[in-house]
Amino acid sequence: LGTPVYDDFDGLFFTLKSIQVHHPAIFERSEIVVVDNHPNGIQASTIERFLHEINYLNNIRLVKLESPVGTAPAKQKVIDSASNEWVVVFDCHILFEPGAFDYLLREIAVGNHDRDLLTGPLSC
Repeated sequence: LGTPVYDDFDGLFFTLKSIQVHHPAIFERSEIVVVDNHPNGIQASTIERFLHEINYLNNIRLVKLESPVGTAPAKQKVIDSASNEWVVVFDCHILFEPGAFDYLLREIAVGNHDRDLLTGPLSC
């Protein structure tokens, strides 16, 4: 799981807490990569402190990306930094409803995907 963030502590907080509370198995089994695209910004230390506080499983990594700035480079950095076979990239202000990862887990279980890109809402 991975998300870029640019001075949006509130969005990041609620997104990660949404996964942690509503999808604890996903939260606990996943590597979580957060790419801070403004690591010298006003919220950078708050973001870093929060990630440290919820990293009790040692599965959250903060990657600092000063440049280039923008959603596309930051999302690409999430993909480049991930170490798992499957990567879910999302904006840092998303709340995941119960069952949001079910479709993805079914697709992974089927196993006939080779470098596919699944896009769109994670609920079906």
